[in-house]
Amino acid sequence: PSPEPAGPRSQGMFSSGDVPGLLARAHSYAGRGEYDKAIVLYQEILSIQPSHAEARQGLQRARETRNAGR
Repeated sequence: PSPEPAGPRSQGMFSSGDVPGLLARAHSYAGRGEYDKAIVLYQEILSIQPSHAEARQGLQRARETRNAGR
């Protein structure tokens, strides 16, 4: 049996129709302090839609907040 892909990020797994759900999940993770999970989802959104402003802003906030807490 082939191994399962690790985590929610697997190139080509999502399409532009998935962006609203991914964004909601990313915001939810960030709101709970799960910044690493949020960052992965924001990056996935940006791999689908590189100019997505809300994902770009969320990614920046999640990185800054995560790094401030370390």
